[in-house]
Order: sequence, then structure tokens, then C-alpha cells
Amino acid sequence: MSDWNKIKKAKVYLDMLACGMDPTTHEFVEDTILKKDEVQETLRYVAELLDALIMGENRDILPSKPPEFQLDKINVDEIPISDKPIGVTSMVIRINKQVNADKMQRLRVSKVSGWLVEQGYLKAEKVPVVRNTTKLFASESARDIGIETVEKTNKNTGEISEKILLTRTAQRFIIDNLPEIVKAENEFEELFD
Repeated sequence: MSDWNKIKKAKVYLDMLACGMDPTTHEFVEDTILKKDEVQETLRYVAELLDALIMGENRDILPSKPPEFQLDKINVDEIPISDKPIGVTSMVIRINKQVNADKMQRLRVSKVSGWLVEQGYLKAEKVPVVRNTTKLFASESARDIGIETVEKTNKNTGEISEKILLTRTAQRFIIDNLPEIVKAENEFEELFD
């Protein structure tokens, strides 16, 4: 079945589901979920989008992405810094707490990690596991800005691994360097694939 035929079939199925009908048997069903107004409205909306696609209407099918992360739209003074060391992901989550995802995209962990690699504070190496993956290691200069490496033991397997943690000093360093991190051209996303 071609993609166009699949889209046409999906449109018919959505129309039938929105009416409370099983698209495979063409019988009405007593399904409380399908009877909910919100579900029917959503099914009809998606069916209309597919219909517009099928008819070749020149309208935006998907909403546009919000603009990139913008540092001037958040208050860096409100980013919490803890005495307990945290991971890079936790740091980015704290930064993104101020982000309205409808108004702008969130800062990505790869943006911060990539910048730390570019500045020489972290090293990225491909390591074989079940499949090759990228692992971050602290560099010699990492301690200067408060990045620590600690050993972590998996409770289920007993496997010992290293985890990168940001001390209070490193958290402040990231916040202070957010303008450079946001401006950085390369996010090193290919490293984390």
C-alpha cells in the first residue's frame, strides 16, 4: 500500500472513530472513550489535517516550532544552585524550569555538554557497550571549575560506572557562561547519537 493510500485510509478510520464506529467492522461500538467530546474533537481535527494533505491544500499542517532557547527570556538569578553536586542533566532541568515550551525551545543537555567538551572540561569518547555509545569523562582542567567524577554502583547488576557531577562552583560556572553556551554553533549532537 502506498503512503498516499495509507493516509487516505487513516483519514477514513479517524472519521469513523470520531463517530463511534469500529473502522474494521463498520459497527457502532459502546466505547466510553470514543464518546468523550475531547476525543471526538481531536479525531476530527486530525482527520481534517489529513484531508487537507490529501487535497493538496497549501496550509500549515503542523504548527511551527517555537524559537530557539533565548537567554534574555529567563532570569538567571532564579536558577537554583545547590550545595550538593548534581549532574549536567539536572542542571539543564533547573535552567529550563523558567522556559515556557510554547514560547521557546528548551536548552538541550547536548548544548551544555558539547560546550564543556569544546572548552576542554569534558572529554567525549565512544565506548563499546551493547552498542557504541558516547561517554563523558572529566578532563584535567575539570576540577578547576568544580566538575567531579564519582563512582556509582548499579544496585541490580553491581556494575561500577563513573558519573560527572557539578559542584556548586561548576553550577555557577555554567550559569555565568550561559551566554557563550547559547551562542555556541556546534551542539555536538552527533556525539550523543
